[in-house]
Amino acid sequence: MKRTQTLSYKLSLLFFSGLVFAMTAGGVATFLVQNRIIKNLTNSTLKNSVFVSSKETEEELIAVEATVNDSRFLVESLFTSSSQLTDKSYIETSLNDIAPLYESATKSFDCVCSYYVFLNPSYTHLSIESPTGDGFFRVRNSNGEFENHSVTNILQYRETDTEYVSWWYSVAETITPAWLEPYYNANIDRNMFSYVMPFFSQSDEFLGVIGIDLNLESVIHHLSEIDEYSKAYPYLQSSSGTIVYHKDVPTIVDGRYVGSNKSLEDISGIQNFQKTEDGAITYRYKGERRTTMSMTLSNGLTYGLSVKTSELRKPIRLVTIIPLLVYIGVSLILVFVFYIFIRRYIRPLQELHKAVESVQKGDYKLQIDSKRTDEIGDLTRSFSGMLSSLSEKNRMITAMAFIDGLTGVKNKNAQRDMAKLIDEKIKKGNAKFAIIMLDVDGLKLINDTLGHEEGDKVIIGSCYSLCKAFSHSKVYRIGGDEFIAIAEGEDFENRQKIYEKLKNKEISVRNQKFEYSVGMATYNPGSDKSFKDVFSRADQEMYLNKKAKR
Repeated sequence: MKRTQTLSYKLSLLFFSGLVFAMTAGGVATFLVQNRIIKNLTNSTLKNSVFVSSKETEEELIAVEATVNDSRFLVESLFTSSSQLTDKSYIETSLNDIAPLYESATKSFDCVCSYYVFLNPSYTHLSIESPTGDGFFRVRNSNGEFENHSVTNILQYRETDTEYVSWWYSVAETITPAWLEPYYNANIDRNMFSYVMPFFSQSDEFLGVIGIDLNLESVIHHLSEIDEYSKAYPYLQSSSGTIVYHKDVPTIVDGRYVGSNKSLEDISGIQNFQKTEDGAITYRYKGERRTTMSMTLSNGLTYGLSVKTSELRKPIRLVTIIPLLVYIGVSLILVFVFYIFIRRYIRPLQELHKAVESVQKGDYKLQIDSKRTDEIGDLTRSFSGMLSSLSEKNRMITAMAFIDGLTGVKNKNAQRDMAKLIDEKIKKGNAKFAIIMLDVDGLKLINDTLGHEEGDKVIIGSCYSLCKAFSHSKVYRIGGDEFIAIAEGEDFENRQKIYEKLKNKEISVRNQKFEYSVGMATYNPGSDKSFKDVFSRADQEMYLNKKAKR
């Protein structure tokens, strides 16, 4: 009997020991898997926060590139030969035509501090004694308005005088567009970085540069507006990895940007610096464990966001404790509890992780079940709330990106997309359209004499005339006072008749009549290779019509 009890005891002990060992091993394995998912989830959430907090700045950088490129086309349409750069009268007239259009395209950018066109002194015969260079330089004042500033005479400086002439030599040497690394500009006492592009004559002569400067402090301010975390701070690195901005690295001394030769890893006090497979960086700094994610902006700078790791994982901290409590308290029903645990905790986290990955790909229309009443449910509802907020913000940003705020018609961004669609039709051989361009006459005079509010009414009235005339066509505002209609279908068939009526109309504001100039070009399969070719002809006809009125 004693032997049977001993064997029964050993079998029971072996069974329960094996069961406890198997369940404990399973519990540990489950905890490790869960911890891995939580780590990926937190890193993905942080990466999405970096994307959201930098989206406004990134869109402005992209818009700056597009504005400089579009303005370059205008400059090159006026300066077609180096011989024109010897005619001071022609230079002055052309620059006066360019400046207001350039300003209207840049004024909406919060971070832009100046814009300019500089002509190659080799062709203008600029002398070293001249107090200014040839071109124009417009600088934003404290009221947000742009005002003229003296143009730098680059002949008075050496190439190494980067505080004065880096914007010229950085492009003149390579003859290619470039984003300049942050620097201090002594000409206007501003810290900035710039996008500069060369422009050429029809025979590929290098005639000068056109560029836009962005205020470094304004960009840093935008990137520092972070609401999701209480202990988060941003940083910027140059293309070579050195610190451009970090709250504990003095890169601006006495108001001047001096930069730094340190990378993030070189900052004093950072320990246990490690890079993970998903692009995150973890380290210990001032007694805190921190996690950072980063992304490269269009101008080559790297924007990163550093957050206290415990704050990242705070919403799911209780979730990591529950499985440990379950496996400690359960004995005979461990198998059942393990199964329930898998279904109750791991799978929802996996689904939530998949949802985060979908959001990273731009899908904001996910529906996540949030009926649970535990911490996972709280986390899911928090994520759903964030998802709804991101979806609404994305919708608003998308609408703002393609609709003109003053007239309500589509803007330059929408026009670029339409141009790409039309270019596809041209390639397929089924394009049939005409471009009608409208430009308000004397808008600057209207603004100066009647005020900008009345000027806006003239712009709106001009837009209404174009929309009403070509009522079945898409209308775009492509500049301050420039609009185009892309006539297709019924409007295309009646384009000449409609165009002639449109040419003879006027706009009435405060009992005063105002005119606009129009031009039209029809797509010709034999000579037009792209939307741009038709656009250029419509633009040329419009300017000829405008010139004929003078």
